[in-house]
Amino acid sequence: MTKFKAAAIQTFSTLADPRRNLTTVVRAIEEAAGRGAKLIVFPECMNSGYVWKDQVHAVQCADPIPGEFTTEIARLAARLKVYVAIGLSEKDGEKVFNSAALVGPDGLIGRYQKNFLFDFDPDFFTWGTTGYPVFDTEIGKIGMFICADARIPEGARALTLNGAEILLHITNSTTHEQHEMHVPTRGNESEAWIISADKFGKEEGLTYPGHTLIIAPDGTEVAHGSGEKEEIVYGDIDLDAVRRVRAGAGGILRGRRPDTYGILTSPYESLPISRIVNTPVVPARLAVLVAALQVTNTGGDDRATLDLAVRTGWEAARENARLIVFPELFLCRPDAGSEQLRQSAALTPRALDEFGRAAKQWGANYVLSLVEQDGGRLYHTAFVVGADGNVATRYRKVHLTESEARWATAGNDYCVLELPFGNAGIMLGHEVRFCEVARILTCLGADVILMPSAWRHPRESALFSRERALENKIFVVAANRLDAPCAGDSKVILPNGAIASRAGQGQTDYVFQYLNLAWARDKQIRPGTDLIRNRRPQFYAKFNEPAGPAA
Repeated sequence: MTKFKAAAIQTFSTLADPRRNLTTVVRAIEEAAGRGAKLIVFPECMNSGYVWKDQVHAVQCADPIPGEFTTEIARLAARLKVYVAIGLSEKDGEKVFNSAALVGPDGLIGRYQKNFLFDFDPDFFTWGTTGYPVFDTEIGKIGMFICADARIPEGARALTLNGAEILLHITNSTTHEQHEMHVPTRGNESEAWIISADKFGKEEGLTYPGHTLIIAPDGTEVAHGSGEKEEIVYGDIDLDAVRRVRAGAGGILRGRRPDTYGILTSPYESLPISRIVNTPVVPARLAVLVAALQVTNTGGDDRATLDLAVRTGWEAARENARLIVFPELFLCRPDAGSEQLRQSAALTPRALDEFGRAAKQWGANYVLSLVEQDGGRLYHTAFVVGADGNVATRYRKVHLTESEARWATAGNDYCVLELPFGNAGIMLGHEVRFCEVARILTCLGADVILMPSAWRHPRESALFSRERALENKIFVVAANRLDAPCAGDSKVILPNGAIASRAGQGQTDYVFQYLNLAWARDKQIRPGTDLIRNRRPQFYAKFNEPAGPAA
């Protein structure tokens, strides 16, 4: 079955009242099935509520899987010929897991246990043991993840690499950033259907905002629940859309470079960040004024553009900016052919020399995306010209677009540069689409990601750039071309995903922001909830393997 209707149930579960909760579930299944839904998705912990008195109370309120809830749902699923995914607090002896069960017409299909525990979760729940299973059903390959699992990219990515075409996000969200940022990003970067069923109401100091979502593989929002009431939202699912998007030009999964992702499967203790975050710092010494400059070759004259760039870079440094980022391949025209690119490469030594003089004059650091020629090959390279006037490091773009692959050789290594005011990582252009890149830079100890850009799709600017900051608790400085498909709007993004400053869209412009990079050294977003330390790399083996046939 490649086409069917799905329903996401935006509802509430009452603490320690399983009979009432089961009645709520049964009624919702019957209503959704009556309107033609074949897949029905519920929020988190539907059997039990969520805020227990203590561990003993949590065990008392939990239910085994299989148990009363799944048995009753299985009877209903068999009669109505539907599939039901539901969040349950799962009892296993004296342990409680935050789990999701998938039930079909033939009974219980399987379960998933939450891997990224959030805030007070560890007071009641045990860390999941299931990994990231994907269930091959009549209506497609289904993967489930729960609430805060969406706050980091690994869960949805692992499910996708395990073959999922449909991602079910079963959640009791308590913050708006889930439905505004995390869930849309997980769907977009997975090129899969995502159904996020969220709770609505209040419980023991927690407010559940609703905003249940159904998002298509191309990022289109199919349905969006309100923030005002309990309700059921519906969407028509077409599995062929997954294959079309993944096979299309610029496909994210096809563009991955798993041969370069080895660090993502390493334990926390072996990562450079594990040492860096424990190094005492003086906050005032981890501070810098950054600038993102929108100088772009819009007139076709490479040398005139270089002159303008040097003047503008000089001005920014004179204003005390010490970390200055230019757009992607800013000396080139966007449609440059192979001969023009080689001419631009010939201009690169001059650019490095002239920016070197400016850097030395002001003690500034310039990030320049240029064409590099080496041994007869061309590379799309970001050079960092350091305060001493010399090239401090270079990053050769690892993920190439289809047009770049026709002229450039891909790099294989990522770059984090230690500067007097903190550690800077570099990624280029459409690499913002790949969650792995920002994740690797964070694991390598970056405090800020410098991103020369030429945004090709609104989601790169409006969604991905902010999510990379939010999911890694890191600063992002993005300088975008004026003639990109999504033009201008260069920005500086804070570790909480907020835009600190942004440029206009239609003129050579630049923005400044004073950053205290010490903020990025603490990867906790709640006490004990660490975005890097709490990863589960033992379940990420497929990160280093090419995507399967579905991709």
